[in-house]
Amino acid sequence: MKSASFKEGEVCITLGYRTAGDGGAAIYKIVYDPALVEDKANVHYLFTSDTNRAKFISLNNSVAPEQFGAYGDGKHDDSDAITKCIKSGYKVIFRPNANYAIKKPLPFITNMNIDFNGCTIIPYGCSVFDIHNINDIFKNIRISNGYIDASYSNNIKYIIDIDALTSNLVIDNINISGISENTAISILPRNNTVIQNCDFIGGEGILNNISTIGRGIYSSTSSSSSNDSRDSLKISNCSFKNLDSPICVQGVDNRNAEFIIENCYGNNAAKLIQSNFITIRDCIGKIENNTS
Repeated sequence: MKSASFKEGEVCITLGYRTAGDGGAAIYKIVYDPALVEDKANVHYLFTSDTNRAKFISLNNSVAPEQFGAYGDGKHDDSDAITKCIKSGYKVIFRPNANYAIKKPLPFITNMNIDFNGCTIIPYGCSVFDIHNINDIFKNIRISNGYIDASYSNNIKYIIDIDALTSNLVIDNINISGISENTAISILPRNNTVIQNCDFIGGEGILNNISTIGRGIYSSTSSSSSNDSRDSLKISNCSFKNLDSPICVQGVDNRNAEFIIENCYGNNAAKLIQSNFITIRDCIGKIENNTS
């Protein structure tokens, strides 16, 4: 494509990102816009023109990481390609049964919809998400239908770490395995946070050579009160295996907060600390209540 002679307004259909059939097939429209900078994702330079650009077009409002340069082979670092894919603003649909290695955490954007589509994310020495941007509010986030192999991130404290203001955040059908000396999900819940239909499986601790020392979900409410925000977390239909602490919830009294844990199963005890606003129903497991 880059070496072909195109005119403004023409459309190009590629068969792959690097080679035909690699999953990166895409549609591009040739536009006259010298100011557009190539990012090798939404915009590509053309060798045959100094002014025309090949601009990515999504016909169904969705994109695949391969269209932005991901390999999905579990070996190449796909962090940058997936990041560009997410920041395109389209719904991200991964290739089923593929393995995506990442060496940097992935970003959040408002109205983010990620469908892992049965693929596996393998973080090497990093979190999958590490969101600490306290100056932004991320709204309408959905992460669903995939696997995370945490076996190569034993030195990372949290596999998914969300310590930012969110509204309508859903983590659905995400299965995290290989949890050893870390926590699968650490989250500061705000305004309708839901974790549902997820499995959390502990691995063997590398440093201490023992199992069941990891945690499933850790959540802590904010210590500062606010009239326009509400700490809200619902954990439903989740299972926890070979973990020291399936769920640990730490709250602050007299807060506008609500936690619901329902239809969950776990070995060992869920721990509640200063959490007078929790509803637990239809669960199988032990509860350690340290609420004063």
